[in-house]
Amino acid sequence: MSWHIQFSIGPVQSFVAQARRTRDLWAGSYLLSFLTAHAMAGARRAGANVVAPRVEDDPLLAWVENRGQGKPPRFGSLPNQFTVEVPEGQEPRRVAEEARKEFYEAWQKVCKAVWEYLRKRVHSLNGQAEQIWRRQIDGFWEFLWVAGQRNESGLLARRKLWRTHWPPDEPGDKCVLMPDFQELSGYVRAIDREGQNAFWEQVRSSLPVAELDEEDRLCAIALVKRLFPLVSQEALGWDVGVRHWPSTADVAALPWVEKVLEQASELANEYAAEVKSAAQDNPQTGGASRLLLRGKGSEHEFAKIDAYWFHQAYLANPKLIKLKDESRRRSLQEQLAKIVDRVGESPSIYFAVLLADGDRLGEVIRRYGGEKVSAALAYFTSKVSEIVENFNGATVYAGGDDLLALLPLAKALECAKRLRNAYDEAFRYTRCDFQELGLPTLSAAVVLAHARSPLKLILAEAHRLLDEVAKEENGRDSLAVGIFREHTPAAQWVSTWQRTGADNQLYCAVDTVEKLASQIKTGEFKAFIYSLAETLGRLCGLPNNRIGRFAKLPNGFRLEEFVRGQLERAAIHRMPGSVSESVEALASLIDRILRRSRQDELNRRSSFIGLDGLTVASFIATGGLEGEHWR
Repeated sequence: MSWHIQFSIGPVQSFVAQARRTRDLWAGSYLLSFLTAHAMAGARRAGANVVAPRVEDDPLLAWVENRGQGKPPRFGSLPNQFTVEVPEGQEPRRVAEEARKEFYEAWQKVCKAVWEYLRKRVHSLNGQAEQIWRRQIDGFWEFLWVAGQRNESGLLARRKLWRTHWPPDEPGDKCVLMPDFQELSGYVRAIDREGQNAFWEQVRSSLPVAELDEEDRLCAIALVKRLFPLVSQEALGWDVGVRHWPSTADVAALPWVEKVLEQASELANEYAAEVKSAAQDNPQTGGASRLLLRGKGSEHEFAKIDAYWFHQAYLANPKLIKLKDESRRRSLQEQLAKIVDRVGESPSIYFAVLLADGDRLGEVIRRYGGEKVSAALAYFTSKVSEIVENFNGATVYAGGDDLLALLPLAKALECAKRLRNAYDEAFRYTRCDFQELGLPTLSAAVVLAHARSPLKLILAEAHRLLDEVAKEENGRDSLAVGIFREHTPAAQWVSTWQRTGADNQLYCAVDTVEKLASQIKTGEFKAFIYSLAETLGRLCGLPNNRIGRFAKLPNGFRLEEFVRGQLERAAIHRMPGSVSESVEALASLIDRILRRSRQDELNRRSSFIGLDGLTVASFIATGGLEGEHWR
């Protein structure tokens, strides 16, 4: 009799999502995939075969098992849960223990490399700090496994209810990144503030510039995430080459950087030289050029500058942009203004987080079998990175049906649409008959967020939009889009990927929003959209704080005719250079965006409307520029 062993490694959210920087987010995801690869490798060496997910072509597992060729993988691709099949005659416990052993040995190797790096440079790593380090490193992970028959389901879920892992108590002041854990110095700030400050100042000064911010007081786990790229050769066995990961501001400004390099290269050269000469610290992170730009621009000095140098508001702030000589600030501002004048626009300070997840995958696996589904998901995963890169994005994680990516604001929705199409293609590729359940679907969330918003809050909002809005409220196979201003949501629009128009034809939701955004070119049309939203809000009783709300149209109210009348009244079609669509086409476009589109309403026109689609279209049209959004 053969056995199936299901493995689960956690905690996931506290390790991955608790991040202050984009590199923290990438690091947590990458390390978890790396450790999962070691657990898989241990099980395989003990004679088992990984049956879910499909890993024959996984680049990270190949590198861990010393079969990698070319460049090492740049992002995580393995989930924290997997299943292996143990051949008849093999002892399941031995396979599980080998997997567990490989996992913990890999974790200890990573942590030892980071500790030795710190110990050689930081004299204040006293016995108390080492004691905290060991307690947190040794007690963090929960490694679960269950063995059962091939088709036996529910075992892992039942095992998770049996709590046997209790992390040690964490006294004292807490980590600013992972607040359930004590920061490493061990000092209590209320009693010995100077001692705590001195400890972290010594750590900070011993590291490369900008590895730790002034307020960063981290626990052992957070330090491992933050610093392992510095010692990746010792920690992982290869150099991951991501000392500089693109910041949120880098991602946001990328389309503008490309435009500058195309239209104002001589001004870009002058500005890059001036910045390098005037900056107090190294202004060139290299993040955007290394991972996001394609072609000749990737090596341009201008593209390597930290993106905050491209914004007048930040350039004017001495606390954010530090210069050797304050008298040079005016000159920098004037040079930047020339670049903006030349290209006709300022860079966006908003970027996008894209989170996607397959719908009802467990049901699909039970109906069609894990092997075919795993083959489809492996095909999908192999396409994700290329698609995201084509839209100048950075893939943080892509494994199975899950993915997380960072993208420029203007390209995020189109990228989401392309990924959804690739998911469809992946399951068509398996040539399964999906008539009974229908073709497996993908839901996604896109958060358009300010670059200086806390990353933890943005990720939490993305998960909320995906799980609660796109999947639960809208019935799955949906896209939820949110705007996140500083610390709070400012809009929430959700739709099925396909929408029904007045002619009962299906339209792509993304195409509809982007087509309206392309029409919002002048202040007059933006003002019209705002006025229309206010009028409809009053007619339908939508409150001012209407984020994510839908309301029923009054009985007998003909929405498209009303919109057409408002357009004609505003004489939109006579505005020079404002819109290229006819009044009838614009009215139809706006009608489709306003109406609610859920799975249970896809084949009939909804009498409920929401106004957030207009907000999203207007926001995309302005590029997220400060002061341009209208709610």
